[in-house]
Amino acid sequence: MNGSLLNHWNRWFADQHDSFRLQGVHTGNDLAWSGFSTHAISGQLLSIPADPGGVSGDIHCLSLSRDCDLLTCLLLDISGHGPAIAALSECIETPLKSLLDDHDNRGLLTALNKLLVDMELAGQFATAVAATFDTADCMWRYAYAGHPNMLLCENGSWSELSAVGEHGIPAGIVADAMFYQYEHRLNPGDRLLLYTDGATDICLPTGKRLGTQGLLEMLDSLDPGDPKSTLVRLMDALVQLNTSAVFVDDLTLLLLEMK
Repeated sequence: MNGSLLNHWNRWFADQHDSFRLQGVHTGNDLAWSGFSTHAISGQLLSIPADPGGVSGDIHCLSLSRDCDLLTCLLLDISGHGPAIAALSECIETPLKSLLDDHDNRGLLTALNKLLVDMELAGQFATAVAATFDTADCMWRYAYAGHPNMLLCENGSWSELSAVGEHGIPAGIVADAMFYQYEHRLNPGDRLLLYTDGATDICLPTGKRLGTQGLLEMLDSLDPGDPKSTLVRLMDALVQLNTSAVFVDDLTLLLLEMK
């Protein structure tokens, strides 16, 4: 990758970042580079549509309870990309906000599935991951709908946060789909990466995809630092691998750190 492209990308990072106070529900499906912080958890969000001037088929939703004790995260990836998928994501972004009132991740994904099935999308579906962090017991509760496993960093080492049992199928395929909730206790300093497959589907020079293992190795190779700089370095590596700042699929990364 040439230096001018990398310099341009780093200037974009420096100029575009903003912070928001997470109150109520925050959703988005467009270009985003922002951060938030509460007394128990901080987060860095980066979302890049495949069409640099358009909106994404990826939708991110974050919700913080009034007493700041419960964080809810939903990351949705509608199959495919392009103008039609972007239009679909625009249609469902608003209804998604009401779903975050359900703090049971199984119930949230069930409601999401019903929303998509009722829309009769003619073969379209969405993978999703729903999760909550409860500061009362430091428990991360999560459920998958055919979505890539989140990645967890404990004691400086990254691994997949796998579902032990049923992983769930993508939302919008069958009306009676079943979803399952799991939990994992988190400690101060632990990190979680939620992402869409726009990251792992990047092609290597060999023609193979980067894949989850490649992404894990990339994360392990990064110098330790705060979440913001970690995400910048990760995207630098992905852009270099991609040989372009424009990706063939929508890409969203949400990096969380426990305090």
